[in-house]
Amino acid sequence: MKHTTCGEELERLFKESEERRRCLHPNSRSVEKALLRRVEAKEVYSPYPGLFERSCWSAQEYRRLVATRVVKTLAELHPEWIFTSFSAALMYGLWVPYSRLNPIRICAPNAPYRRRSKHLWVSRLAPTDVHLEGGANVTGLCQTLLESALDAPVHLALPTIDSALRYLLISREDLLEYAQREGYRRRGIGRARAAFAHADGESENGGESMVRGIIIELGFMPPTMLQVELPDPLGQGHAYRVDMLWELDGGRCVIGEVDGAKKYKDADCLKGKTTQDVLVEERQRESRLTALGMPVIRILVRQIFEPGYMESLLEAFGIPRIGLGVR
Repeated sequence: MKHTTCGEELERLFKESEERRRCLHPNSRSVEKALLRRVEAKEVYSPYPGLFERSCWSAQEYRRLVATRVVKTLAELHPEWIFTSFSAALMYGLWVPYSRLNPIRICAPNAPYRRRSKHLWVSRLAPTDVHLEGGANVTGLCQTLLESALDAPVHLALPTIDSALRYLLISREDLLEYAQREGYRRRGIGRARAAFAHADGESENGGESMVRGIIIELGFMPPTMLQVELPDPLGQGHAYRVDMLWELDGGRCVIGEVDGAKKYKDADCLKGKTTQDVLVEERQRESRLTALGMPVIRILVRQIFEPGYMESLLEAFGIPRIGLGVR
């Protein structure tokens, strides 16, 4: 088969798989060899052994989309598989941190032993119930979220749990009850319960949830309220919505604002404005908020994992420690 003809065939196969929202799984050895040659040339990449995507889908902003396609494709290739933890969360449409997109997680109660590799984790967990979501068999939502919380620190589990509450798929009380019933003596259950207890559907995005998770892990008082509207102190009829608000002893309040790079670069977030315009508006907004007598903590998402960064910020603004933290 000539190279041009092979290229046309691959183009057709990629288009077909993308229309079906699946990865390309080669239907012959010759197609697989052609794809592997293109992987070496960086024209194609493989998100999972035997599955392929065009290189344009390898950018970070597409990682969750591609991970969802991987699960859907594997569900077709292995209809007996039951996906769980963060892999199942993807099928429910929940927010999953990049670091938990891989490996793919499935449960196989009849497997002879538990297996963990770079690409696939197989547990002997028995599913309490199984649902069909997005063409894949997945554990029920409560079990999916419990396994996610057992599988990760609070700051990585909380974004997924918060998104389930935000989409009104489940309540915090249901999760706590399920953890009490099904989590007895499970490794990490204390951490999972802490994540459930602090889950809040008012959290607007994964970055804000991760910040709250770190605050909880460090043992500081978490924000009292999220997404709070405050009046314009100049009385011009505006209302300012802030990400977090701490109500402290003595009537003192502290505002928390979570800043990610996306709000200054993404076209949808900029809404036709320049980055400079947004920065000027942010400074004006902050000056109005401080006029209410509430100091503003600006938390940079790109720095939250730097040693001492969060502790220094929270201590400087008088946020009290209320415990030893959760690990």
